Amino acid sequence: MVASGDAEGGAPIVTGDLHLAPTVPALLYEAHLAAPDFEVAGAGVPGVPAFWSGHNGRVAWAATHARAVATDLYVETIDPEAPDRYRVGAGSRALAVREERIAVRGRDDVVLTVRETQHGPLVEGLLPGARPALAVAWGGAQPGDGVAALMRAPLARNADELRAALAAHHEPVFAFVFADAAGRGGRQVAGWLPQRSMPTGLVPVPGRSPWYDWRGRVPFEALPYEALGSGGFVIAADDALGGEAIEWWWRSGERAARIETLLRDAHERGPIDATALAAMLADQRSAASPSRVQALLNGIGDPTALAPEARTVVRLLREWDGTASAESVGAAAWQVLLGAVIESLVEAPLGRDLAARYLALRGTSQEALLDALLDVALAPEPPQDALVSADAVRAAVREGLRRTGLTLRVQLGSNAERWQWGRLHPLHFEPFGWPARAWPGVAEEPSWPYGGDGVTVAVGEYDAASPYAVRVVSAYRLLVDLASPSVALSALVPGATEHASDPLRMEGVARWLAGRPGVLATQRFLVEDGARARLLLEPRR
Repeated sequence: MVASGDAEGGAPIVTGDLHLAPTVPALLYEAHLAAPDFEVAGAGVPGVPAFWSGHNGRVAWAATHARAVATDLYVETIDPEAPDRYRVGAGSRALAVREERIAVRGRDDVVLTVRETQHGPLVEGLLPGARPALAVAWGGAQPGDGVAALMRAPLARNADELRAALAAHHEPVFAFVFADAAGRGGRQVAGWLPQRSMPTGLVPVPGRSPWYDWRGRVPFEALPYEALGSGGFVIAADDALGGEAIEWWWRSGERAARIETLLRDAHERGPIDATALAAMLADQRSAASPSRVQALLNGIGDPTALAPEARTVVRLLREWDGTASAESVGAAAWQVLLGAVIESLVEAPLGRDLAARYLALRGTSQEALLDALLDVALAPEPPQDALVSADAVRAAVREGLRRTGLTLRVQLGSNAERWQWGRLHPLHFEPFGWPARAWPGVAEEPSWPYGGDGVTVAVGEYDAASPYAVRVVSAYRLLVDLASPSVALSALVPGATEHASDPLRMEGVARWLAGRPGVLATQRFLVEDGARARLLLEPRR
């Protein structure tokens, strides 16, 4: 997400890029609504009357998940003498008990008995195996409204009014970039986040200790905010957003650093336009990966002593510039080697099952994990209790090179020139909302060779437990030049239709793969000129 103040038209450009699972139909719906004294265009979740990213002709905004920790797990101590009570400090308290009734079509209602502590409902019964009593506290369960603030956003006449609307936003916790035609704007984290006296370290904490109890909500004024400076830009990606009292999920900053580099290079060439920003959103280069490759290859010794398949991989990696396009052979070699090395280094201390569960978590960055392991293993004076050693890294790389060569040969053939990343990294849009059998032809939809990876701007994250099928993409892109907002640029994949059986359901894929957004027009004559059909809804008289 970018708001740039040094634009060719003299007004800011707001750019949004939402990362979602590839589904058909899309998880978002693009729309343009117009009425007297009201107008908004952009995209949101079907059935929710709010626009996550959009503009109203005067103000533009784009949201991305802030990846702030709004949920804590508490290990509660159930009184062994009274299973309906739990420990609080030196005393105990009765569990709150209620029933939740879930209506199921064609079957009897499902009734759940919910036992609750002061922190939240106990969930140990939902988890397999013998576990301690775990209570979950979630900001979204606190009083508030996750829709009303976004519904007020289209009414904002300037950036200050938009930010004022965000003050009431509740859930999910978003990072917004926004700007108005006058050049004001910024980046704002908005949502219900807990005030903690003690950090959790992202692990369950003792429920009977008051030090870990939430102390209300972090005030909006204390949430991270950065103003858009004259001629500058703000970015909301995987970078650190600030806020000392807030806990965050993984934020390597790698994608944000690449965006900043691209923006600075563009600004040096002169004022930037929406077309240039669209090209940045399609960028598939991991600038830091070649240095990772070099760090791994530095320890392998004489490559001529390696097996032939390993030597081929070394050659491909040394020729690679970090671009993870669908045609890149080096990207395929790197991703397979990265997985093999991480598997060897992490499985040894954690075991196969725990390592697989960790690496399967959405948002886990294998690149960031490798960086952390190398920082420890290759330090001049590594700690004695280090998780991995330099010798373990060297052994993992040498074996990983051999495994990479064999894997690519088995999966893609003996010709190394055809070891293209896109052939190993297919994109398939999975049916969403109904069983695949309800939509004839959708399950048999073709897959596309796809580039990108978990750290590139045009994200192509995959599940390490089931390589290398794409599971997260840049599914919606919006670019609004506030000098001419009536002709914004956008791309929604696989297409704008909400009907999976519509023959046009995949119409947006080809342009999106090529990095070419379409026009999101809001002027009536432009809309009608490009219309294929018209649906008129009239109230009953």
